Amino acid sequence: MSRYVDKVTYALNLSDKLSKVPKEERQKTLNEVGTYLVEQILENCGRAQTSVANGKWKQKLSDAYLRRKQKESSSSAPNMELTGAMLDALEFKVSGNTVEVGIFDQYEAQKADNHNKFSAASQPTKVPQRQFIPRKNEQFKRDIMNEVNQIIEEAKNG
Repeated sequence: MSRYVDKVTYALNLSDKLSKVPKEERQKTLNEVGTYLVEQILENCGRAQTSVANGKWKQKLSDAYLRRKQKESSSSAPNMELTGAMLDALEFKVSGNTVEVGIFDQYEAQKADNHNKFSAASQPTKVPQRQFIPRKNEQFKRDIMNEVNQIIEEAKNG
């Protein structure tokens, strides 16, 4: 696999929203948001759905891949889980008031890039677009962001 990207991640800066959260609660709140984002991405992938507002998710598997997947996996849905390695690499990191979520492992990031179509090198690949990480100018679906806001609201109120 050629090296296109080192990671496929989305950074969610929550500085404005955390301003009213007590300082001693901010790290815990950021970790809760990160955990929630990872859970939602995995849940949506399991349902063969995008977590990205207006994100694309090709539903059909090619016949050849479907046969391979039926041999190697318990599901024939386009749920990003042939071996599970890529989604097992999904994690979050907190830096300041930002939660960065995605695939940080270089090898697994190549697979994630091909599905999310982040880099120019991934655009022409035959791998179908199944976007589970927003690009820089995108965001998570409204229901996900509503819950992120709820987590922060609860932290404000202690």
